[in-house]
Amino acid sequence: MPKVVCPYCKQKAFVVKNGRRHNKNSVKQKYMCNHCEREFTFDDGFLRMRKKKQHIVEAVDLFEKGPSLRDVMDHMWQHHRMKVSPETIRSWVRKFSRKLKGFVSTLRPEIKGRVHADEVILKVKGEKCYYWGAKDAETRFRLSTAWTRKREYKRGAKELFRKLKHNCIGTPSKIVTDGLEHYRRAFNKYFLYTTTLVHGSL
Repeated sequence: MPKVVCPYCKQKAFVVKNGRRHNKNSVKQKYMCNHCEREFTFDDGFLRMRKKKQHIVEAVDLFEKGPSLRDVMDHMWQHHRMKVSPETIRSWVRKFSRKLKGFVSTLRPEIKGRVHADEVILKVKGEKCYYWGAKDAETRFRLSTAWTRKREYKRGAKELFRKLKHNCIGTPSKIVTDGLEHYRRAFNKYFLYTTTLVHGSL
């Protein structure tokens, strides 16, 4: 990992870790520069944001795929119980849309236990679409997503479970879905020998 550069004196040879800063939405590594004797927190692009960076990424990603600001706002409330205004989402899109691709490629959320997978119907410009999501039952964090025009297997359930398998840390103890056959096919492909599939609700 590259050396962290002090934002004040621009030195990196003298920077050392100096504990962690805990707040409501995240845990940040703190640093001390032994050259200028100042403390700082590395800016990962989400410094001082009031919402979790994973939720910001999800909102921006969803908006970029077509739904309106109001649809995204409703989605964040229904799935995360997070109140956010259309104006806030718009500001996130302006600030983070360029950074989204690079950040998502480095994001590997940790699976804590059971995972609930389902699909939500949204309307984009009057056309019905499907937003697929897999959510950790303990943390309520959305671990993987997919977006399709139809309720299909390849780009829907299969893509959702592929991301859950390869883009996350750990293995779910159980995966809970409805009775859609697409979920069973995707489960058999990626989790047949490591996880239990159940139908129902969390």
